[in-house]
Amino acid sequence: MNKPWIPLNKEYNGNSYMDNLNSELNDLYEWLRPTEAENHLRKLTVLRYITFIESVLPNSYVVLQGSSATDTFLSDSDIDLIIFLRENPSDPPANKIHNIEFNFQSLKHQKHASAFKTEPLDHISILETIAREFRKSKMVNDIKIITTARVPIIKTQDKHSHLDIDICVSNFDGVVLTNCLLSFLRSDFINFSKEKDHRLKPTIDPNTLKKLIFILKIFIHLNQLESPFEGGFGSTEIVHFALFITMMHPGEDNLATLLLSFFELIGRQLNYFLCGLSIQSNCPHFISKISHSLLTNETPQSLIIQNWSDSSSFLGTKTKKTIQLSHLCNHALCILNNITNNDLKNKNPGKSFKSLVSFILPDLSSYIEIRNKQESIYRMLIECENTSTSQCCNQSSSAHRIFYPKFELDTKTTLLITNSTDSSQTLSGFAKIQQKFR
Repeated sequence: MNKPWIPLNKEYNGNSYMDNLNSELNDLYEWLRPTEAENHLRKLTVLRYITFIESVLPNSYVVLQGSSATDTFLSDSDIDLIIFLRENPSDPPANKIHNIEFNFQSLKHQKHASAFKTEPLDHISILETIAREFRKSKMVNDIKIITTARVPIIKTQDKHSHLDIDICVSNFDGVVLTNCLLSFLRSDFINFSKEKDHRLKPTIDPNTLKKLIFILKIFIHLNQLESPFEGGFGSTEIVHFALFITMMHPGEDNLATLLLSFFELIGRQLNYFLCGLSIQSNCPHFISKISHSLLTNETPQSLIIQNWSDSSSFLGTKTKKTIQLSHLCNHALCILNNITNNDLKNKNPGKSFKSLVSFILPDLSSYIEIRNKQESIYRMLIECENTSTSQCCNQSSSAHRIFYPKFELDTKTTLLITNSTDSSQTLSGFAKIQQKFR
């Protein structure tokens, strides 16, 4: 198995298997972190779609949510966008949506929130309008509207970067959850104080939390359990897993300890038929599915997680792959225990290993291929933009140039966006890239 996360000629020679595994998991995280090309390509794509949607719906304000907003995305993670609409020009500025409180219940009482509310039936018509304009623009490979989801969405894929994009309307809960995770990932959100209920809040190290999120994501992704629409576990559920584990081990920064705790929890401890998980009040605990009326005949095996930002809502109610995840976690524990026990019998506990992670992760060949393709796309984009931007500016008087300081990028690459909804010529570089990949 290819092990690209291991530095050249490195062996793990710690005092214990836990030390070796922790060291290797840290190397895995460093390798999984988005590269400069992946960051720029994603942010460029985000900018294109935000600009396009806001040009189609002039009273709209598009918010980036999920892993792309928190920088916890894998190379092929979806881009999640939320559309908010203002009906009246006198309504408060749309950017006030960023000032919402973490508690979703209090959001309902804020006077500016009503300015962005739309009826559920309107959501479908708005999505249909966007889908129709996407088809005209020829900027997507495929597009479909999913109305059966808890929040109706558009699922599509960008024609040029091949990144999947999910778009919904007025999903305040999504913004709240994103801001919640950002609060945990801030460096100033390490220590908690005693609240009125006199419970001591556990300590969370933002860097450790972020590392654990990436490791859980790649484990679930490579085992093909990540799609919520197929009964899998999306980014929101994975974030809650990571929060639950880090709160169980306050102050712990050993990734091996945290990962094995996750395997133990899901693989052996949790009776997911009767119980769910909760981190309400920053206190990890089990909840009864029966007392919350969450035990259903349709998905009795669902892995329920109480929403951290809204105690009245629950995540994972439609998950169908809990049994597979539980078996994978238990299997990973068995493999690591067997390795440890065999070497203890041989009286060689300090044996160095080239890799322990490779025993619990599936083959990464397809993931490496995706990363290499994104690197190639970005390099060709830069090359094409450098050679053709001036020609495009001369040919299209209606085009204007949008630079990247908004995203704090180091590159001076520019993005051409036309004033019409026909975006087939929006990016000259993207058009050439498409031809090269045919």
